[in-house]
Amino acid sequence: MMRLKDIPPYTTAQWESDRQREENGETLRCPACDHDERFHCVRREDTRLNERVCEVCGFWQKADGTPAHHCRLTAHVCLGPLPGEGKCPECNGSFQSPSWHVCVKILRQEELGEYPCALCGQVRTDGHIIPWAVETSESGDVADWWSLIDVNRLKSFWRRWT
Repeated sequence: MMRLKDIPPYTTAQWESDRQREENGETLRCPACDHDERFHCVRREDTRLNERVCEVCGFWQKADGTPAHHCRLTAHVCLGPLPGEGKCPECNGSFQSPSWHVCVKILRQEELGEYPCALCGQVRTDGHIIPWAVETSESGDVADWWSLIDVNRLKSFWRRWT
């Protein structure tokens, strides 16, 4: 893996070029872990800047010239009350039972300990971190890791987070 400090700043012009390449069918590779399975440009529709992200190693970089960073995938058992619509307001996940669900959230390292769950109030700490695929795969093949993940739920959560 490449060290974050060795990855150059990323600009809006570079993001536009990468997004165009993706739309033309080209597969981009993560500059940190060199995987292409789950690396992509993310278009923001609100006031936040566009980014490039890797769902294999947690690499994140905004298209504003700031340094890249790694995010942490976290999960906790949420014992909050069942909302009327049956979806968690924190992760947009569905409840596995009437009284609990696994609540997943991606945070920057410095955000750990900062944000309580909107439903149950639990604050995520280092103990809630789930290693990214590249951190747990000895062979470098991340397909097995992703086969354990409910991708539809993660996409739902991703839309909520992004």
